[in-house]
Amino acid sequence: MYASIVLTFIARRYYDYLRPPPVVLPTLFLSPPLISSTPSSRSSSGTSMHPHHTLDSAIGGLPVEIWDYIIDLIAADPSGWASGGYIPRCMLVCKTWVPRCWSHTSPYKCVIICSAKAMESYAILLRTSPRRARSVEYLAIQPEDVTNCRWVTLVPVRLPRLPDLRQLALSNIDFEQQDTRFSQFYSSFRCPKLHIEGRCGGQWPRLTVSNLDYFKITTGLYRDNTWSASTLGGRFKLRSTTRTLEVEAAWSELASLSHRDIHAPSLERLYTSLARSDLTFREDDRRLWTNVVGLFRVRTLPVLTDVSVNLRTTGSFVTVTLTREYDLLRITMEGEEGYAYVIRMLPLLASFRFRKVRFTPKSTRFPTVAEGRGLDEVLTRFRTLVGCSFGSWIDMPLNVSQCALETWHSLLPQCARKGLLERACLWDEVSCDFHHKLKDSENYRTLPQKEKVFVGLPPEMRHDIWAEWSGTTTPPFWVTNAYSRLRDVALVEARNSATIQADAAAFKITHPKVNEAFVSRAVAVYLTITVDVKYSSALLDVAGFMCRRGPPHSVPAEVEYFAAFYWLTRIHLLPYLCDDYSLLEKHAAWIKTSLQSSEPELAKVLFEDLSIRPDILCRAWLPGAFVNVLPDDDVLRVWDILFSDGVTALLRTAMAILVLCKPSLIAATSQSTAMEILLNPPRSLLPPLSENLLKVILSMKLVDDEGIDKDTTRRCAEWDAVLTNAPASGLHHHQSVGKLVQAGIPEAMRDPAWSGLTKAKVKWTEGQYEQTVKVAANNALERNPEAEQFLNHHSQVSLQQLLDLIRPYFPVVAEGTDPPGLVDLARFTLLQSPNNAKEEDIFWTVLSLAVDQHPYLSTTSDTRLEQDAAWLVARLDQLEPDLSHTLFFEWSLSPVALYKLWIPTAFVGTLPADYVRRVWNLFLFHGPAILFRTAVALLLSCKAAFSGIHGPDGAMRFLSRPPESTLPLPDTFFSVVLSVQMDDDNLPPLSSPGLDGENHGGVAPSSVLDDVPRFDIKDTDLESSEER
Repeated sequence: MYASIVLTFIARRYYDYLRPPPVVLPTLFLSPPLISSTPSSRSSSGTSMHPHHTLDSAIGGLPVEIWDYIIDLIAADPSGWASGGYIPRCMLVCKTWVPRCWSHTSPYKCVIICSAKAMESYAILLRTSPRRARSVEYLAIQPEDVTNCRWVTLVPVRLPRLPDLRQLALSNIDFEQQDTRFSQFYSSFRCPKLHIEGRCGGQWPRLTVSNLDYFKITTGLYRDNTWSASTLGGRFKLRSTTRTLEVEAAWSELASLSHRDIHAPSLERLYTSLARSDLTFREDDRRLWTNVVGLFRVRTLPVLTDVSVNLRTTGSFVTVTLTREYDLLRITMEGEEGYAYVIRMLPLLASFRFRKVRFTPKSTRFPTVAEGRGLDEVLTRFRTLVGCSFGSWIDMPLNVSQCALETWHSLLPQCARKGLLERACLWDEVSCDFHHKLKDSENYRTLPQKEKVFVGLPPEMRHDIWAEWSGTTTPPFWVTNAYSRLRDVALVEARNSATIQADAAAFKITHPKVNEAFVSRAVAVYLTITVDVKYSSALLDVAGFMCRRGPPHSVPAEVEYFAAFYWLTRIHLLPYLCDDYSLLEKHAAWIKTSLQSSEPELAKVLFEDLSIRPDILCRAWLPGAFVNVLPDDDVLRVWDILFSDGVTALLRTAMAILVLCKPSLIAATSQSTAMEILLNPPRSLLPPLSENLLKVILSMKLVDDEGIDKDTTRRCAEWDAVLTNAPASGLHHHQSVGKLVQAGIPEAMRDPAWSGLTKAKVKWTEGQYEQTVKVAANNALERNPEAEQFLNHHSQVSLQQLLDLIRPYFPVVAEGTDPPGLVDLARFTLLQSPNNAKEEDIFWTVLSLAVDQHPYLSTTSDTRLEQDAAWLVARLDQLEPDLSHTLFFEWSLSPVALYKLWIPTAFVGTLPADYVRRVWNLFLFHGPAILFRTAVALLLSCKAAFSGIHGPDGAMRFLSRPPESTLPLPDTFFSVVLSVQMDDDNLPPLSSPGLDGENHGGVAPSSVLDDVPRFDIKDTDLESSEER
């Protein structure tokens, strides 16, 4: 009792000394008095005032708490601030008073006004210092008495200007009591955010607000869980320039919201939350969702991009968000009634024409079978829908014992068949809690490699696992060093041609996350350090797909991407990217044999009825490892098997595509239709889940490679027996050679067979090659444009090798001219020869070919050319007069030009390599007459393709190198070649005297030619090949 009396006396004494009794502000703005519960001891210095005092220290004989309380009383009187304020003067008295005085003069970031008296106090306080008004960022007006709040209209008038105000909040204001100038006064607040909440009276306020970025209004009934607040009457009307509008109201207050109620030309986002008692679908719901979709089709809301409607009850909610920019519909739901309501609501949003739907159930259960069936039927009706995705809340994952995506596929089978659902799981906690826990478990880390492939690889770990399986976890120093040194040098810039950049830009269209500059640079560096690979679009597709996760942001990251790309192509894809297609053709034959064994009906349709060549399919599929052929998720699973099992994974994938597309392929009526299906398989033919495609791929059985090797071994043995038993000069007279030549010469026996058919070993005397080479050493043939052009595309052949084959030709033959087709003959023979072949043997083979072709290589007589070309026209006119008339009369193509294009080079550079090899096999056995037959057969086979060509220029470009897709299968094509009958009356000279005066035309005797099957030109097979 005594202590309290003393404290009160001292406080009044010092307070009266400074000023008269104060007017107390609301307690909300006053700091509570800090009065110690125990008496404070005096300091040893009596009246000394030390600036560094503790809680129990005394100043002037009084505790610090008393001085703080006195300063608070002084600051609480508004009249004391009018004359400059006593608080600034107190700061000059003592250093110990400065912190407490500073707290009263410091800037205000948040100002809350609850009464008229508080308004007047802040009107004075904010004017005491210029920086106080500038510091206010948040202003809240919350009347304590809702029935007496007319003073709210005067707040903007009484307060000073608040230039940095960011948000204005009005709570529990009855707008019916306010003055008519309310909007005019409050327009002086230039704040970007406005929030009106609480009881607003009996009617919706008619608001006209400008200079807003965000406007939010919350009614009292929305916040009142007891539903005791009054419902706002009338219609919600708003005229504003706000960009974002958020309205929270009860269902009865805003169920009729439409575009007629909002006039906001700058509105971009509209968020509406409606409280209701349950989620039972009503007639009012139909009107609401129709009006929501209509918001996007009115001129009063031209820039509206997002509309979100939230319907909430006590235990559940449904949130629907429509995004026009991405044509996206997002649905978030919680509670037992959510799925049933969404099924009834979705058809009303059809006019929005959304392309993607995202479901996020905040629940621990999937929909029931009945709910899933209803949702599946509704989603499949939308014609514009291209994809559906599903997720869950992180804190409430769906309880599953398997992959969540598999469960959704089983619940929505029609959507899965249409390809609307995702094809691969993302392994994250939002999409699939099952896989998210699995990847962190010890069981997954210890799985064998093949089982891990079957289960799947986490996307964020896939590249590391690939590197581990390839043995390239740490890239070799020379790879990383090469990329770091070559990425910016001139050599790479020279190889980074416009073609690569254009292909990279085209790849970025389908893969937006890819950095096209890095992809083109990586391909250029790869081509620089890998001399045996030439650029192709498949190489760029592989490089782009390797970094599809996103662009690297640093040079080390680029090195990591490049190392992975380098080892993938080097270990698995290199044979398919080189100029040598022997392995690709072998694998194509392997796929064909395997398909004939497992699916004979499909194989007959593809390879016989439609004449689809398996090597063309393999060239489209294998070099790019199915990038841009299969969906990206499926390509990733194929690459998983590729890194695990090797290139057989690609062959199995090719067979799987053929088997999956079987119904459409059997129904195809033309080769072009079937090729379109195979080069871009429709998603409807593929399994909905990438995991199911993986199962199909692993189930494919390839015929044992030994079967193919046995057939090749048998043919090689037959040729070896013929070459061993038959005399070197009489190979053409052997009874079985004709059938062996027609069946094809194996690669291993090609060099000795060609040598035997050309009689290279018996025509020339021993030692003649050395003498010829010595003579050719002084030849002036140093540069040949055709040879240099060939070398630019075949780096594995040196210029010296090619010139060594060309130079000795001139001293041997009588006329030492430079034939235009000699380089083609020499370079093709050089490419077909084995690596261990002798240079002398290759030269004599080339020379024998050149001698047999001598009249056609060096003929310069116009009369001779015109005679040979006239025979070609006459024969075609007999077989196909309409085609002959179109080519040589309507388009005025020159027969002599076609003759020079095909005959001197024996179709090298015109037909694909495997066709040219077959032509040469027949040419060396039957003689030059087979070249004219091939010319006629080529024109007949391309008859259907001429319908899409207009004009002679296009026809000459087409005939100079016909696309492989326009040619029939090799067996079908050469049956047409052998069916062309030679007319003796118009037959051109087909043989020429050799150096020894012997006929070296190579024409087989009649006994051998009788073994070769002949076909009538109107045969069914020929007609079908012409149609194709």
